[in-house]
Amino acid sequence: MTEVPYFIDIESAVALATKTLLSVRVEYIPLDEAHGRILADDLVSKVDDPPFDNSAMDGFAFMHEDSLQPPTTLKIVQTIQAGEKGATHPLQSGQASRIMTGGPMPPGADSILPIERCEIDEAGGEVTLTESGRPHFIRKQGENLKRGEITLEKGTTLTPANVGL
Repeated sequence: MTEVPYFIDIESAVALATKTLLSVRVEYIPLDEAHGRILADDLVSKVDDPPFDNSAMDGFAFMHEDSLQPPTTLKIVQTIQAGEKGATHPLQSGQASRIMTGGPMPPGADSILPIERCEIDEAGGEVTLTESGRPHFIRKQGENLKRGEITLEKGTTLTPANVGL
């Protein structure tokens, strides 16, 4: 048997702990080694996420007022792909944009209707909205993270989700 007791009183434990010096330093390590580590500084977002207003689903973007009395038929003026960059054609009343999930909202559009709620006439270049549009199907710029916002505070233990962020 060793001379180290199995249980010790609180005063002895505190005395023992104060004899042990902890080394606190900042290290720069690869992300794949960060799990379980403690964040040394606040992590500030360098970007807005999402970086622009975009569609939360595949469907059609249009002016909400155009959908208030369904069914409503609108002219399809463009197709907007996911993550597309650059200016899109501004919409006017009576027009719609086919839009993919993650596609930037065209200027003038303030509503989305999922493709399952639409009837498409490809030959005529028109879409009939069978329901009113939904403004909540739009992900707004910076709604997840805003540039300059503290996303993780100093002292946070890094979990897989935090490392992924």
